[in-house]
Order: sequence, then C-alpha cells, then structure tokens
Amino acid sequence: MWTDIEVDRRTSTVVRVIGSPRFRLVEIERIDLSSGGSPGLSYGVQRDFTADEWRRVVEADGEFSVVGIELTTDSAIAGFDRLISWSWTRARERQTR
Repeated sequence: MWTDIEVDRRTSTVVRVIGSPRFRLVEIERIDLSSGGSPGLSYGVQRDFTADEWRRVVEADGEFSVVGIELTTDSAIAGFDRLISWSWTRARERQTR
C-alpha cells in the first residue's frame, strides 16, 4: 500500500495525506536461489488497485477474484521458506549496521 503525503522538510514529519491509498499485488511464480543463497524471483500477476477494491477483497475474505484478479492458490512455491529465511537474515544484518 502507498499514498501521497505532504512532508514538513524542516521537521521531517507528515503534514497530511493527499488522496486515497493505492495497493499493489505482486504474485511470485517461481523462486530460484543462487549457490550464494540470494533469490531470483519470477512474477505472475502484477496489478495496482484502489482502496475500494481492497475493501471488496477484505469483505470477500481475501478472495481477489471479486476485483478480477485470478491467483494460483493450489500449489506451494518451491524455495519459499528459504526466501523468507534469507529475507529475515538480510533485515537483521541491516539493523546491526
């Protein structure tokens, strides 16, 4: 999710939100891990949608087809657990720098 904001440059604080939030869905189709462990991702569905469309998805218990997005939900993606582990490790490394 993202939205446009106005920032007070002197204090680095958000003054106000401009407009409505927008959402982006990016579906990972395949994960290839190099010998060094870094991931290469192949994507399927990539779509931006509105706050109203998000509300409809939430009301439909996460069923994206209500906004015309068909997702593959019947198969696990090989390497997903390793991707998550790699992501958490990288995040911890950044925090300790």
